Amino acid sequence: MKRFLTVSIVVGVCVGLFYLMGVVTPRVSSNAARVDFEKKPDAVYDALVDVVNWGRWHPRFKRAEERPEVKGQPVFLLYDAEGKPVEVTMTSHTEPSLLVLSYEEQEVRYTLRFETRWRGEGAMLLMTEQSDARSPWVRARHLFQSNQDVVNDTLVALGSLLGEKVTPKDR
Repeated sequence: MKRFLTVSIVVGVCVGLFYLMGVVTPRVSSNAARVDFEKKPDAVYDALVDVVNWGRWHPRFKRAEERPEVKGQPVFLLYDAEGKPVEVTMTSHTEPSLLVLSYEEQEVRYTLRFETRWRGEGAMLLMTEQSDARSPWVRARHLFQSNQDVVNDTLVALGSLLGEKVTPKDR
């Protein structure tokens, strides 16, 4: 009985500390990187805004399909390698400079922001992934996961699609 009580207290303290980590962790976090392209901003923007074809090049999503618009905003269903669908809404797009997409997954709201600008004769693309986790439990769990690879891998894959070898840099 004494051992059970000791184990229960230790487990309770560990759970409490894990929850406390989530409470003190900021609700919103973001990862960003930029790449330079020889292609013009229009070509980079056209590849990004063609969400239906993301399955051809995106490192995470293997298939995409267009859904009916919701409140005048384009909606897409993107499938990962395991076939799990994610509903993505295009919340903003200003040709050829800005594309903003959002989706919710595992109690976290993600916003992907792609800003394309002229840089010399080519384009500079800044990608930001922002995550908003309301639950302290989810925030604590996300402390042990990094999404910087998602941003970098997406930019490298886009570069390959456009026929360029790119290296992501901190913004």
